[in-house]
Amino acid sequence: MSKNKYQGINPYVVNQVRYHAYSLMRHSAIHGVEVEDLEQELMLDYLSRKQAYDPEKAKWSTFVDRILNHKCASLIEAARAQKRGSGISDFSLDAWLEDKDGEDNALPDPATEDLTSRDLQIDLEQAVQQMPPHLVLLMVDLRTLSISEISRKTKTPRSTLYGTLSELLGSLKERGFAEYLH
Repeated sequence: MSKNKYQGINPYVVNQVRYHAYSLMRHSAIHGVEVEDLEQELMLDYLSRKQAYDPEKAKWSTFVDRILNHKCASLIEAARAQKRGSGISDFSLDAWLEDKDGEDNALPDPATEDLTSRDLQIDLEQAVQQMPPHLVLLMVDLRTLSISEISRKTKTPRSTLYGTLSELLGSLKERGFAEYLH
């Protein structure tokens, strides 16, 4: 039960706010948010919009329901957007990168590469294009981060990441890269 008190506010509105907050809390996109915080967010949105009520357009209950439904949809979309690509940033493939030892990690010159590594690179690019996006994102993150770091960054349980890693390894083995995996 919520500890928030709403004295002086229509009991119908309070009940609707609590109902929508509990519904939001159970939604898969919303994690780690307490029901009181969701209630406050919904109530604040209602209070900021209640002056716009026009009895000629709709009943009071419909107006309140629409405000709360739209705010819930906005909160869910914001939570999903935060999960999508969290921590991913754009960078140039032509950028000159150096590791801690000062070694050059820039992209190799295609003219100096041997044909085997070029063929392997082409095969890997084709395999990556056929993979689901969540496997590609994990593969990109694993180049520089550990599973624990990825878990903290994406707020995804490590057990889920290990399951996804197994899926990634299986996908690569199916595509003929078993000898390159260790």
